[in-house]
Amino acid sequence: MRGLLLQVLPLDETRRLENHVVLAFLAYAAVKPSIASGLRQLAAETRTFIADQLRAAGPADGVDPERAAAGLLALVDGLGLQLLSLQYAEDDAVAALDAQLALLFGGRQD
Repeated sequence: MRGLLLQVLPLDETRRLENHVVLAFLAYAAVKPSIASGLRQLAAETRTFIADQLRAAGPADGVDPERAAAGLLALVDGLGLQLLSLQYAEDDAVAALDAQLALLFGGRQD
């Protein structure tokens, strides 16, 4: 799970460029409903995939995999924006992700 989510963060030049493209596309989709509808479907599929991965990894008691998946994706999106705008250091972003994963897995580092 951690490895997958780290791949989304702009932690190297290639991923920074990819994230810039994604950000521009999302801004465009915000004013084009036809594009936004396709993104909603992709986002739902991504949340389902992450929720399935969480379920398979065995989250801590009381963790709802669907809500946790939405939260993880929102966290990674937010951290990505903070990294792109140079408001957050890479090490701090990774530490924030690790802290959230520790909460979801009861301290285990999955």
